[in-house]
Amino acid sequence: MSLLLNFVPPIVERRQLERGIVAAFGRPLDQWRSMLHMRASYLDPMAAPVEWVDWLLGVLGFDDLRGVTEPRRRAVLASAMHIWAAKWSEEGITTYLQALTGIPSSLETVNTSAFIAGYAITGDVCGPGVNAWRFELRRPASAELSDAELRRRLYRVVGAFLEYRICDVDGSACSVWGLE
Repeated sequence: MSLLLNFVPPIVERRQLERGIVAAFGRPLDQWRSMLHMRASYLDPMAAPVEWVDWLLGVLGFDDLRGVTEPRRRAVLASAMHIWAAKWSEEGITTYLQALTGIPSSLETVNTSAFIAGYAITGDVCGPGVNAWRFELRRPASAELSDAELRRRLYRVVGAFLEYRICDVDGSACSVWGLE
């Protein structure tokens, strides 16, 4: 029965036709009421319905995670605010990779010197066409994503001014610098 029947005169409750009309009008309102009551669980990354996970990822800017398993997408949702707060930093990139693959990864900075107007260290090559910020992404060989797939997914959290290559944990096999 609909809760709307609590707000109509008693005579309506006794008549079947009127009671059916009120119940028909009250059913959508009852559904909205229950959804508003459960709204926190709809936005909780671990409790949200499966149908909502892709929508929540799209709202947060991670709309390209189709094909990633549901637990991994939920992990990205759970750490999304931390990822965006630390975007383009080592912490943000490693947090995203941890959530995406479930395997801890690390970044090794190759060139720590950055171009600062009016100050340069002798021997630094900074200027047009040269990226001052380079790093190597060290990931375990057991990661499910290929280098190309990982690059496609990383573009949201890695700044355009950063240049990186993907390497095995021991640094033996590395991809080329920049995009492949």
